[in-house]
Amino acid sequence: MKTEAALLVQTGTPLVVAEIEIPVLKPGQVLVEITYSGACGTQVMEWRGDKGEDKWVPHCLGHEGTGVVLETGSAVTKVKADDKVVLSWIKGSGIEAGGAVYEWDGKKVNAGGVTTFQRHAVVSENRLTLLPGEIRKIVPQGVDLAVESSGVPAVMEQAVNATRQQGGRAVVIGNARHGAMLSLNPGIFNQGKSLLGTWGGDSVPDRDYGRFGRLLGSGRFPVRDLLSKPYSLEQADQALQDLAAGKVGRPLIDMSLRRSG
Repeated sequence: MKTEAALLVQTGTPLVVAEIEIPVLKPGQVLVEITYSGACGTQVMEWRGDKGEDKWVPHCLGHEGTGVVLETGSAVTKVKADDKVVLSWIKGSGIEAGGAVYEWDGKKVNAGGVTTFQRHAVVSENRLTLLPGEIRKIVPQGVDLAVESSGVPAVMEQAVNATRQQGGRAVVIGNARHGAMLSLNPGIFNQGKSLLGTWGGDSVPDRDYGRFGRLLGSGRFPVRDLLSKPYSLEQADQALQDLAAGKVGRPLIDMSLRRSG
């Protein structure tokens, strides 16, 4: 079976949309038809080469999305065919089956345990979570919690400065460019502020994703206002360009769309 994927062939160059051959599933691997793929700053960094030398090109991209299970390898017990799932780079329960190796015109195409810039993807069981069957107002003294997601050191500093004294916390989730440095006034720590890192929001996929789905389904959070007009898979490179240029906050790649013309 073959599928289309937006591949990173060389850093700093446009992604190549190519037809790749899907390998036979190994124990613990799952074949997923991708419905939507997110695109974030990490992909921009990979695409531009901001993370340093990329020894894995050509390779697949994307580490967050939604889809439907088509087939499962042996030993998989967490999901089954036709299940709707969330794909994430954060490891949940299940088998760590490693990445897949696809084939493209006689060349090997590498992939990690989860990739989503493609119509179909081989994913490790522990990167899948079943979908369910559906800031505090800024005050003069500073916020209780500030979350930084830009990867820009100056914004990280602003996040710390925006928190209140005696208990304010700033959490950095953005990825800074290779070689970037953060400079802070150490006095912030004497004010009782905290600067924290995080690994995927410290979430546990099996515990949290279903709850997130129910909260979003309740309509209480206008998350669609954060989304741009969806991109097709053929426009994945444009999605990264727009994200890098600040034109969109969170590109969404809709696998049902086809490039017009």
